[in-house]
Amino acid sequence: MTEQASGTTADVAVSLHEAIGAIAAAAGVVDALLPRLDDEQRRLAVGLVGDLGRATDALRIRIADDITKRHDGLPKDDRFTVACGYRDPLDMLTTEFGIAHQVGKRLLEVSAALRPRVALSGGAVPARFPALGDAVMTGTVTIDQAAAIIDGLGDSPDRANPGDLEAADRALTASALGARGSHPADDGVIEQPMTPLLLAKLARRWRNGLDPDGVEPRYEEQLLRRSFTYGTRADGMLAGRFALPPDQGAVLVAAMDPFTSPRKPVFLTDEEREQAELVIDDRTRPQKMADALIAMMSTAVEQSDAPRVGGEAPTVVLHLSEATYRAALDGEPGGSATDERTGEPVPVEIAMAMMCDAHIQAVVTGADGLPLYLGRTQRLFSRAQRRALAARDKGCRAPGCSAPISWCEAHHITFWSLGGLTDIDNGIMLCIHHHHEVHRGRLQVIKGPSGWVVIPKVRAPRRRRGWAPDVDPSELYLQPAA
Repeated sequence: MTEQASGTTADVAVSLHEAIGAIAAAAGVVDALLPRLDDEQRRLAVGLVGDLGRATDALRIRIADDITKRHDGLPKDDRFTVACGYRDPLDMLTTEFGIAHQVGKRLLEVSAALRPRVALSGGAVPARFPALGDAVMTGTVTIDQAAAIIDGLGDSPDRANPGDLEAADRALTASALGARGSHPADDGVIEQPMTPLLLAKLARRWRNGLDPDGVEPRYEEQLLRRSFTYGTRADGMLAGRFALPPDQGAVLVAAMDPFTSPRKPVFLTDEEREQAELVIDDRTRPQKMADALIAMMSTAVEQSDAPRVGGEAPTVVLHLSEATYRAALDGEPGGSATDERTGEPVPVEIAMAMMCDAHIQAVVTGADGLPLYLGRTQRLFSRAQRRALAARDKGCRAPGCSAPISWCEAHHITFWSLGGLTDIDNGIMLCIHHHHEVHRGRLQVIKGPSGWVVIPKVRAPRRRRGWAPDVDPSELYLQPAA
């Protein structure tokens, strides 16, 4: 990967300045002529820009490798990065290249994996991935592709047979290039360069074959690193992170598959098809997955064998004032309820939806803060009523929704908060998302020729000025103006 030096040291800056100028000139030509390209010319342009990015990655690797060598193992006063006013190579690269911390870290990791190492005896040890290193340094494989291969292989190269590791290096590099590998087991033809995601998956398969210890020790490490954490953000939203070993992750993926895979065809009546065309589900994939997660958890906590707190199923208690409750009954928007545990506000419409069929206790308080209404005794539909509704509706009744019956809530068509009866004739099964949409006034349930149907209810958003109706400014302890 090292070429014989030629020219003067000033030629480095001159050469890079010329490259920058050439790219600027190319950008001008592209701006002027791009609209006139035919499909084949445009496809060629896309590929050439990709080649340009790979060439830039090759330069970044060279720079990262050079400044790392002038930092690691040297006294602080002799470190190049410190002399330039930076803490370390990562600090310098992220600032000078204008890249994110994680991108700079990946750049340094790839650089370290591709360079020759120094043995304990002081001698040089060849790089573990010579084929991949040549491909990166010649600008034919990107840093992201190289990182996917290196991360996918993990620490298996440290224990692998040298011949097997060489075969993995050649085969994975060939996949990144879009060529065929040289390992005897590598059959088939690869016509396109593999993306980092596919390369990582292929590298993990090679890792499992290279590691003489097999999968079990690595699984034990993954099991120890499993975690799930969450906290409340500044905006009141709950945010979390999780890391799961493959088998536990597969459970989550399998549960989410019905919401991310293409839907199976559903045969609708003419009336249902007409309504489905009106009710447009514009949720993004992450939003659907979030709704699915909450639906699964809501179903799980209602099971008789679920863990209990003090003998009671996990229950959410929402507090709202009598004035807010009365205003909500009159259809006045803008009110809010407060979650007892977190203190976070939620729209009163959401509280009304939860009061239909959920482990929610709505506590209406008077001016003195004492509870006035704890709800009617028969607020929730009975098990027999839910069975009857399930047999009739067979799932969420919102047109086009595929949520199963076990993830649905029984909705009072005439709202329970408005005196609606907990009867089958006043009930309809809706998933959590569409149930909330009904209570927010975006959907409505009407009587059709063949039963209840869900249709959109167009309501212009109302935004009012001033304080929210249930907020007393004096309670906010505002500082007087100076």
